[in-house]
Amino acid sequence: MKTLTWQRLMPLALMPLLFLAACGSQQPAAEAPAPTDTPEPAPTAVPTVTAVPEEVSAEPAFTINHYLLSYTPGKNWADGKSLLEQDIAAHTEYMQGLLADGRLVLGGPVANEDRGLYVIAVTDAAEVDAILAHDPGVVDGLFATAVTPWFVVFDASVNTN
Repeated sequence: MKTLTWQRLMPLALMPLLFLAACGSQQPAAEAPAPTDTPEPAPTAVPTVTAVPEEVSAEPAFTINHYLLSYTPGKNWADGKSLLEQDIAAHTEYMQGLLADGRLVLGGPVANEDRGLYVIAVTDAAEVDAILAHDPGVVDGLFATAVTPWFVVFDASVNTN
């Protein structure tokens, strides 16, 4: 199982933000606050973190526990047709099977785009390769895929608070 040190984890910790940005999550615009005569307090200084010396390595190693799969149009994608106009029935059925057996955590198409994002929970990259090797959409060339190892830190489904 591949392990990560905290130095390698930092870019992965940004994945939830990238995932939300990729999904096009938009919040309604907030109304501007009414003007007041009271001056706002000056912002407090936020300390910046600089590079930590290499000899500081007391943090435990982290283990990859999820993978983010990005599906985009592949070589056999029917040009000029949207995702819903493609023959995705076998791929959809396969993904439903992964959901039923617990390997697919969540996933689906990105709004207004011809791509999909999936989060899978497996023990190693070999399992990811096996999943992709059996996905009819990938095998048939309908989809091309990119895989990103992901150490999930924040997960509401296991939050006990």
